[in-house]
Amino acid sequence: MDKQREGGERMSAPGHLTAQTGRNQAQAGADQGVRPADALDRMITLAREARSEETWAYDALSRFVAGCAEGRLDPLVAVAEGSGVDAARGRLLEVLDQIVHAGHDEGSLRADVGTGDVVGVVGLLVRALPTVPAGVGEELRERAVRLVLAGMRAHPAPVPPGEPLTADALTRRATAPHDH
Repeated sequence: MDKQREGGERMSAPGHLTAQTGRNQAQAGADQGVRPADALDRMITLAREARSEETWAYDALSRFVAGCAEGRLDPLVAVAEGSGVDAARGRLLEVLDQIVHAGHDEGSLRADVGTGDVVGVVGLLVRALPTVPAGVGEELRERAVRLVLAGMRAHPAPVPPGEPLTADALTRRATAPHDH
């Protein structure tokens, strides 16, 4: 049986998001000029609420990904941000680690998906599509969110090469000095 949530989205069986997440959860992230620390706080709140309010870890992950994409909240930028956000970055990655590990434990999230993979994918999903009209871009983004989430769901499929990207590995690689 579907349960109605605030904001209009409906969840049925675990991970079956059937409508868009409400704008009230993350709209402020779409505004230009949002400080990285503020966006990071919004992502932490979104992840914590998703974790505590959803029965299934995959639903929490879906809610976090959809909320970030809709609100243009980019956890990849937060991970690569300077030292001023270390504690907040750690809190975000900790709650995302909890969600990802719970998804592995319940068998709903592919074992080869790590927290760093989630952060990277969300970062890609929130980027604007400058070559298409806004309405088309929103439609493509919503569809991309659903396709990515479906791809992260545990199912029999060939395992991609390499190891899952952990939060620690992503942080090390994103904050390492770069040769220019």
